[in-house]
Amino acid sequence: MELPTLIYDGSCGVCAATVRWLERRGAARTLAFRTYQDAPPQMGLAGLTPHDCQCAAYVVDDRGLGQDCLDDGAVVRVYRGAGAVNFALRALPGARHIGWRLLGWLYYLPLLRRIEDLAYAWFARNRFRFGGSTCGLKANSR
Repeated sequence: MELPTLIYDGSCGVCAATVRWLERRGAARTLAFRTYQDAPPQMGLAGLTPHDCQCAAYVVDDRGLGQDCLDDGAVVRVYRGAGAVNFALRALPGARHIGWRLLGWLYYLPLLRRIEDLAYAWFARNRFRFGGSTCGLKANSR
C-alpha cells in the first residue's frame, strides 16, 4: 500500500517551496509527493484532471479502505486546497512537529476551515505574485 500522495503544480515556485519545506521536516516518511505534470496514477484514481491540479493542491489517500474498494477505483479520500495542506501538516512526523500537526487539526473547526479555504483560494489565484511566476494558472489566465 502506498503512502497518501500530495499532488501539486511542479511549475509553481510556491508549491515547490512548500514541498521542500515539508520534506526538510521529514514528511516524505509519511507522505509521497508528485507533480501533476508527472501524471501520477493517483490522479486517475481520484478522477483529477490537470486543470484541477493547476487550481489547487490535492492529497489522494487510499489507505485503510480495503482492496475491495480499490478494485473498481470507486472509493478514495481526496483532500483539496487548504484541506490538502492541513493533511500534510498533520502528516509531519516526530514530537518536534506537534505544533504543526495541531495547526493541521484546527482546520476541522468550522469557522477556521471556512477562513482557510477562502484564504487558500485567494492565494492560489494570486500565487504567481509570490514567487511562482511560471504557474500554469498565470499562463492560462491570459
